[in-house]
Amino acid sequence: MAIRIEASQDDLARPFRLNAPDVVPEFRQALDDMVAIARKGHRRDSEFFNPDGDWLKSRMRIFQDLPEIEQREVLKEVEDIGREAKAANSQGKAAMRAGPDVVFRLDNGGMACYSQLGVARRPDLTRYFIEDFAGNRDSLSFSVADQRLFVDVLPYVTRYMEAAFAEGARIIQSDRQVCDAPGRSFHARQLLFGDRYPQLPYLWRQLTFELPESEFQESPDILEVSVPHWLEDLGMPDDLVARVKDAGLNQLVFRSPTRGLSFHLGFDYLGEHKMGPLSIAMFLVKQKNGLAVQAALSMARAKTIHGEVKNTAVVTAGPSLHGKSTLTIMMEFEDSDLARLLGLVHDPEEGVYPMNDDIILLHPLDEPIDTVRDGNRLRISYGIDGTENNLYAVPYGL
Repeated sequence: MAIRIEASQDDLARPFRLNAPDVVPEFRQALDDMVAIARKGHRRDSEFFNPDGDWLKSRMRIFQDLPEIEQREVLKEVEDIGREAKAANSQGKAAMRAGPDVVFRLDNGGMACYSQLGVARRPDLTRYFIEDFAGNRDSLSFSVADQRLFVDVLPYVTRYMEAAFAEGARIIQSDRQVCDAPGRSFHARQLLFGDRYPQLPYLWRQLTFELPESEFQESPDILEVSVPHWLEDLGMPDDLVARVKDAGLNQLVFRSPTRGLSFHLGFDYLGEHKMGPLSIAMFLVKQKNGLAVQAALSMARAKTIHGEVKNTAVVTAGPSLHGKSTLTIMMEFEDSDLARLLGLVHDPEEGVYPMNDDIILLHPLDEPIDTVRDGNRLRISYGIDGTENNLYAVPYGL
């Protein structure tokens, strides 16, 4: 974004861009080394290489499978967490946890879990490495001091990955696809350090599209590297851990858009892992002269006043947790006051069908499509692409 200032009455006003921090060469090299290893990933014969859902569920601490004594302990913990949350709420604060470190098997076959390291996304803890693109003045940049600190940190991440890939263990690799339009989709790879939170890749896969197995080992467009317990698991010396804490970077979401990287340190919240690849996809489509919009995509199937059934794409824009998808899903006109007021007759062929949640991409088409509608010639130059294969509905509190 460009802004204007006046240095003095005698100077001509001139535009300038908000300056990005200087790049520390040693940091850039350490970052490139880490990304290069992450792009290689696991060997195909590793059990941690794109394991199936049953493998992931076998590593979950599922409540119904626990001995009765452990189930009682979990239920007591639920009560304790409820009291802690009530106390935090009375002080105008959010509790760190909403539930215990356990997975509940739902009656419909789904899995429900609670984040243990925070219950909401943290844009205030997100830093961008601004390199070869114009910085947003509202974004927090990765400062020179941060870079110098992570010159010492990143080699521990790289060495951990190298050892884990050589062993074929310790890091769960998931290769998926953001969007599903041919030629306008992105290969996204998630690397989760440790197997304490297998629900993260399990649930992330519910939100993304299948990638052909033949492409699993190709270099991805998007990388999400997540180390939930990084201060404990990477083997960093105590003095380096102390420096991290002194810098206030115990939790960090680091993004290097030009490298396709979203790097998460100290998080197990699904929403953060959901948005990591999507934020990089937004950058990538912008680089192709497209536009990314935070919006839900639905298909409305309804009759016109002439009785003709038409399908209409509905784009509902808005911030996170404001009901873009949820309110669309909850639209039910059958036997409603509005239906009676308008004299609408329920037709089972009509309805609103959610197609995509949260982010849509307006992609320029390689070959524009010429068509005729209502006698008028139209040229369609952009495609409306949904990024996800599922929904993130929050039906309470609306």
